[in-house]
Amino acid sequence: MLAVNALTFSGTRLLHTGIAPRSLATALDAAIPFVPAMIVIYLLAFIHWFLGYLVLAHEPKRTCWRYALAFSAALLLGGVCFLVFPTVMERPVPEGRDCFSRLVAWIYAIDTPDNLFPSFHCLQSWLFTRLLWHSPRVRRPWKLASAVFTFAVFAAVLLVKQHVLVDIPAGVIAAELGLLLTRPLFRGQKQTAAAAEA
Repeated sequence: MLAVNALTFSGTRLLHTGIAPRSLATALDAAIPFVPAMIVIYLLAFIHWFLGYLVLAHEPKRTCWRYALAFSAALLLGGVCFLVFPTVMERPVPEGRDCFSRLVAWIYAIDTPDNLFPSFHCLQSWLFTRLLWHSPRVRRPWKLASAVFTFAVFAAVLLVKQHVLVDIPAGVIAAELGLLLTRPLFRGQKQTAAAAEA
């Protein structure tokens, strides 16, 4: 899963299709304020994903494979979008001297404003929340916390100007398509398990 993530997000930057990138920013995006403090939520998303990996590793084998393949399929769909529909955006210059502005400047320095549609931040947060929500091993308060945090990530990617609005639903749709495309692979296993229990 980590290899597919690196391949689709960073590896596609090494390929040049000759397609000119376009901006999907709207007037509504321009009206969204720049809030450097939200970089904390943006960075905490990585811990959220790490916890998602830990939960996934302790799920039953069928669930583990289902989400691992769905995750990989969703990222591959995103990689195709990066190649055939490249996007770019303008970002503000963080001029503050506070730690949040410096963190934003650091992220901007290591992460170029491309490979935006769909948002992998939103894709991964959504998919791991879906996993936690359907896991009988995870208690309801943690499921709710994950869901709230995922929507906070949606806000954060906009408020730190790492994405535009349309990138968020694109990430969610890519995640859902990953689950949908891999569902037939496990349908037979579910029926077999049910028959064995009967």
